[in-house]
Amino acid sequence: MGTNTESVSETVSTKFSAAQFFDYLSTWFFGIVMLAAAIPHLDNPYYFLGSVYSYKLVEPGIGQAVVMILPLLQLVLAVCLILRVQVDAASLSFVGILFLFSLSRVLLVFLARNDKIA
Repeated sequence: MGTNTESVSETVSTKFSAAQFFDYLSTWFFGIVMLAAAIPHLDNPYYFLGSVYSYKLVEPGIGQAVVMILPLLQLVLAVCLILRVQVDAASLSFVGILFLFSLSRVLLVFLARNDKIA
């Protein structure tokens, strides 16, 4: 009888590997980062619009579209990452958004060094 209860307790307990733990931890972390980025943009879209225009990389019409779409996309990605819904698609989208942010910063620095932006 002692072996039967030991095997039942082993099957009932859930054991996470280090990779699974890191996977859960990273999706929660990046989901919270996206949530923290989305909330101020949703709270004050005019300030966000001003910061988009300050980059001087997009036309005013495109800037307005970015301000309307990007915070909602960030919010959806944050919810998906935190709740672990469509994690692969949300992670890929998260990486894509980070790439675009990084590219815009590099362009801003490059254009500022070449005096293309006042």
